[in-house]
Amino acid sequence: MLKRWTDDRMDGLEAKVDDLGRRMDNGFNRVDADLRGLRQDMDSRFQLVESRFQQIDARFQQIDARLDGIDARVGGLQQAMTQAVVAICGTMVAGFIALAVAIVTLG
Repeated sequence: MLKRWTDDRMDGLEAKVDDLGRRMDNGFNRVDADLRGLRQDMDSRFQLVESRFQQIDARFQQIDARLDGIDARVGGLQQAMTQAVVAICGTMVAGFIALAVAIVTLG
C-alpha cells in the first residue's frame, strides 16, 4: 500500500539526505586531502630526483674538465714524439749520408 508523505516522513527523509550529504562531503574532503598529500609527496620526490640529476651533471662536468686536461697532455706528448721521430729520422739520414760519403771517398 502507498504510504502518505506526512511531515514526519518528510523530516526523516530530509535528515537522511542531510546525513548522506555530510558523509559524501567528508568522503570528498578525505579524497582531496589524500590527493594533496600524494601531490606533495610526488613533488618532493621529483625535487629529490632533480637534485640527484644536478649532482650527476656536476660530476660529468668534472669528468669533462679532467678529460680536457688529459687531451691537452696527450696533444703535447704527440707533438713531442713527432719532434723526436723527426729528429731521429734526420739524424739517421745524416748518418747514412755521412756513411755514403765515407764509403765513396774511401772506396
